[in-house]
Amino acid sequence: MFTKAQITFIISGFIFSLAFAAKAQQTETLTASIPSLVEPQKAFSISLFSLGGFSDKQFREADPSMDFFDNYISFNYKISRDLKISARPAFGYSTAGKNIFGQEVTDKIRARDFSLVAKISNIFENFLPAEIDLSNSFRLYFPTSDLSRDMGLIARLRYELEGKYNFNKISSFRYYAKPSYYFQRSTTYFDNSNPKSPNSVKTTNKIDLEHGGEFSFEMNKYFAVKPGFEIQEKWSNSSEDKKKPELHTSIVRSALGFEVRANRDINFTIGIQDSRDLIATSKAPETGYTLMTNITMF
Repeated sequence: MFTKAQITFIISGFIFSLAFAAKAQQTETLTASIPSLVEPQKAFSISLFSLGGFSDKQFREADPSMDFFDNYISFNYKISRDLKISARPAFGYSTAGKNIFGQEVTDKIRARDFSLVAKISNIFENFLPAEIDLSNSFRLYFPTSDLSRDMGLIARLRYELEGKYNFNKISSFRYYAKPSYYFQRSTTYFDNSNPKSPNSVKTTNKIDLEHGGEFSFEMNKYFAVKPGFEIQEKWSNSSEDKKKPELHTSIVRSALGFEVRANRDINFTIGIQDSRDLIATSKAPETGYTLMTNITMF
């Protein structure tokens, strides 16, 4: 039997799907008789990105806390056809209920690291086949979150490379790679969240790499099925003074998402993902349920 949380999550996604599809169909009907006009692209825009979800353990509970762990408002300015810059204040938010550790928590909002982004699109456009799109971005993070300040982070620089191959007119495959380097004041930091632990002194992040691929099979202009995978690898600094070795983690995730596009300004994806630790093989696989939302606000 489904729990109350599962029923609420499934029904919410289904209702959103029907409502957005109906709204998009109504908009298409109302505008069908109006001659098409080519609107000039706006130089300035504002968008919202949100990613959150439950762990499988939480999802089976009666009152789980949903954690929206990656959210930002993006203020974008298009300098030219191929170059866009953005400023992204970021935040996290969790609802009241039981967290992943089974503890009761209240509604809470928290700051995450602010970032600046420069994106270059249509790379090698004159040399690649028309079905292939290639872009890259440079993203600079600043320590505005509690954890980054505790670590003594100066800045984090991430390079993002993305290639997209369009096939069958409506479907595509996307591959991406996102390496990061952390500029730190120290190789270790004190974990204020658990000060009494014998392992309260931890090593700071040094580099990480996220890379993966995703298929998008379009059912129609409103719905798409999106299977994909991702590998996340992280390396920490080492410290001879604190006798702390370098740590390396490697997580592989496989996911399946169902995307709903109301119109060109709103889309969201309901997904399920399986995470496995490739190094600490004794750890059991983890299952999570996610909700990703993209909204063009202006």
